[in-house]
Amino acid sequence: MNATRGAIGALGAALALGAVLYHAKGLTLLATPEGGVDVHLRWQEQRYVMQGQNPYDVTYAALGVGRPPSDPERNAVAIPEIGIPDSGGYPPWAFLIGYLMFWPSWPETKSYFLALSLAMTATAAAWAYRTVRPFGRGREAGWLGATSVLAISGFSTCIHVGQYGAVVVGLLALSAWALSRGRDTLAGVLIGVALLKPTIAGPFVLILLVTGRWRALAACVGYVALACAFVWWRTSTNPAEMFFQSISVAEGFVQDSQGLVNVLISFGLKPGQVTPVLAVAVGIPGLLGLYAIRRRSIPELYAAAAVIGRLWAYHKSYDNMMLAFLLTALAALVLERRTAWAWAGFLLAGAVTWAPASLARGDGFLFVQITGWLIGLAVLFRHLKPPETQGSLAS
Repeated sequence: MNATRGAIGALGAALALGAVLYHAKGLTLLATPEGGVDVHLRWQEQRYVMQGQNPYDVTYAALGVGRPPSDPERNAVAIPEIGIPDSGGYPPWAFLIGYLMFWPSWPETKSYFLALSLAMTATAAAWAYRTVRPFGRGREAGWLGATSVLAISGFSTCIHVGQYGAVVVGLLALSAWALSRGRDTLAGVLIGVALLKPTIAGPFVLILLVTGRWRALAACVGYVALACAFVWWRTSTNPAEMFFQSISVAEGFVQDSQGLVNVLISFGLKPGQVTPVLAVAVGIPGLLGLYAIRRRSIPELYAAAAVIGRLWAYHKSYDNMMLAFLLTALAALVLERRTAWAWAGFLLAGAVTWAPASLARGDGFLFVQITGWLIGLAVLFRHLKPPETQGSLAS
């Protein structure tokens, strides 16, 4: 037993070292002139909303990208102090929470968003610690869960470019905590806010549906509706129009995906066709799979939703942090069962997620990653006890 605890402690220490190195790299790259490129784009878009303009109107008028405004009277003139956002793809409801994330001027927002991202990263790690800790005999059990999350290489890239991923994963971790304690309304609002990046958070809404958490689902939908109404009022653009504008803008970069999008494009699908086809092809089986395991624990359901989310839409390596939920559930499985298969599933899924993000630029390693995540998920559900006889992970 002491030898096992020592091995777990050593693995946790190694992962902690990897986490420190990855985050140091992300912070170093953030300080370069190219650092924070994505957060600057999000700041530009949000600033136009704050000015009462639709940022996608501005992008179309200046660059001819996306869809033209349905009302030619809407103000689409670029503001020199803000600049022209040449990327996008975020839905209308994302701009309500943007008031809290992008209120400082530029470049102060760069530091503010970094602090927010690090705080939400710590939140996800704390959730993993509290989830895994009951399965071990010492604090090293909890640290295995926390460090397996912090060592995900995607966090480094997220810090470097200023992506939403760390914020979204932190919000989802908080929602898992709220659901496990019966605070369904809070959980629903948190998932609704996390839907600012629906390519990550979308499948987690399905958990509310298949488990019959109707109060949480109503709170989620209510938040999204309120956010859409507010942005409609500010920009004079109805949510449906802005949503399709965002989809049209995203067509310009969807081929850069590191995921199944590339496979569909190689089969001849156009960028505009890939998103709905992939969403249906993965989303429907994913919904059925979640329904089949609906009586499982919240951490298990979140693990499944994370894998569905990584496969069902456009992603790059910085979104791999959503696999934090898979690694947390597998870490708990390792400590509960201590079998060779449990260790194999955890280490395989972990290795392909902890590996340097640069490896994901090759299609070959991307295939290895997807295989590793699917095997890890299969091991999780193959080796866990039935829900009624399971330990605290099911509570």
